[in-house]
Amino acid sequence: TTNYFASPEYIQRVGRPSSPKDMLNHDCIAEINHERKARPWQIREGNNITTLPIKYRYSSDSATLCQELAEQGLGITMLPNFKTMESVKEGKLLKIFSDDYNATHNVYAMYASRHYVPARIRILVEFLQQNLPDTI
Repeated sequence: TTNYFASPEYIQRVGRPSSPKDMLNHDCIAEINHERKARPWQIREGNNITTLPIKYRYSSDSATLCQELAEQGLGITMLPNFKTMESVKEGKLLKIFSDDYNATHNVYAMYASRHYVPARIRILVEFLQQNLPDTI
């Protein structure tokens, strides 16, 4: 899962958003994909997933750079929880919202060709489809 993070300095200077929709009025740092498009910022509220129309002040194709920009107090960024554990523990970043607003993303299995798929790959993909929980 992912969440939204900012430095304590940013929160002190600008204030903490009280809800995800408040991020529309904040400086945001986006991770962009290979097509140079920002990864959508989504929030989960119960079973509903909403995409927020965020305006980004900074963007990068590196999640590490997005994290560093947020640690420097330049805005709010969306990052995987596992990537930010150390920064949160060290006090460099704060999680903006409770786990009620965690964002989720799809998991994909990618392999080289559809014409000839080795049995071990087919078996692995079938296993993942049957055994991965709906949320990780």
